[in-house]
Amino acid sequence: MSSEESSTHGVPYDYWSVMHHGKNTESNGKGPTIITKVPKFQDVIGETLGMSPYDALELNLLYKC
Repeated sequence: MSSEESSTHGVPYDYWSVMHHGKNTESNGKGPTIITKVPKFQDVIGETLGMSPYDALELNLLYKC
């Protein structure tokens, strides 16, 4: 997507974001459906139960809070 279509408002990519699906979401049982670019985060995505600090920051920037 172009920056006109989407923006992170300068907030770094967040593997702990509550918006992530788990690595096996919609899997057919033959492996994960999401592979992280940084392997150490493979078991982190989709495991968060609440908003991360970056989630809150991006929402505050989006809604100008």
